[in-house]
Amino acid sequence: MRASTLSKTVTILAGLATVASPVVPALAQLDPPPRGAIDGAAGFRDETGKVWTPDNVGQPDTKPVLPQDRAFDPRQQVVRTPTVSIQVPDVRVIGTVPVLSRPGGSVPIVTLETPSLRLVDRERWVATLILANNGERAIDAQISCRFNNDRLLVEEAKITLRGIAPGQRVEAPARGPQGQLYVDNTVCAVESPLQ
Repeated sequence: MRASTLSKTVTILAGLATVASPVVPALAQLDPPPRGAIDGAAGFRDETGKVWTPDNVGQPDTKPVLPQDRAFDPRQQVVRTPTVSIQVPDVRVIGTVPVLSRPGGSVPIVTLETPSLRLVDRERWVATLILANNGERAIDAQISCRFNNDRLLVEEAKITLRGIAPGQRVEAPARGPQGQLYVDNTVCAVESPLQ
């Protein structure tokens, strides 16, 4: 009984091969691979003849990376010892906040909003700081800002904002590095006054 089942299976498989045979030539008539494709490999040949594969895409080439392209690979930007600039910019009052900070309370004396970063006249990176005095007395605030290319420090700034009255919300610029250095983020934190 087992032999007859085996012979029926072989007969059925043979029949399938006969039925499938007209389909095989149809597969051979598919469109040719796109220009630049490499036979049997995951890769692409560009117009210069260079072969790009998953192993070499994004890797350094033999030619130097132009300064304007270094943003894509922060390790390519060379910054001599990052400097620390000391700044005391003019502040501009832009609004008011409720005075809610009390000794032992949960509201901090000052709050710093996430700074906006922009390149001014292609000459210098500037972060706009917005700080609120939630306390009952006038303060001088000390802020530290790190201007970064990805996670690599380009320049650090120590900014002092003087004479912020109780309940004032103020704005001030934090000057960063020169414009030919690429900066894509700024991290700022209040150093004093603390709670």
